Amino acid sequence: MPGSIKLLKDIVGFNASGATCHPFRVRVGVHKGKFRINLKKRSTGSFASVTEEILLSLIENGEFNDQGTIRMVAKNAHYTGGASALRPRLYKGRKLPL
Repeated sequence: MPGSIKLLKDIVGFNASGATCHPFRVRVGVHKGKFRINLKKRSTGSFASVTEEILLSLIENGEFNDQGTIRMVAKNAHYTGGASALRPRLYKGRKLPL
């Protein structure tokens, strides 16, 4: 895939191994430049693409307080192949819910 991974470091999640993870911008295709989110509790096929502004607004307005995931990779990842749908746990260093 072209270019480097662009992470949104204000948002933090943790994978099953406990590694710090961040949302990433999709690098190719129709979702290029956007973040993939799912606001539903138990659905894996309901991902939507949103801009950074919308994603931050959703977090600030409490949309991820009780449910929802964001596609994230480990902070030291070099590719997105190991991405997971993770719950955001921190935003700008503060625990969710805000």
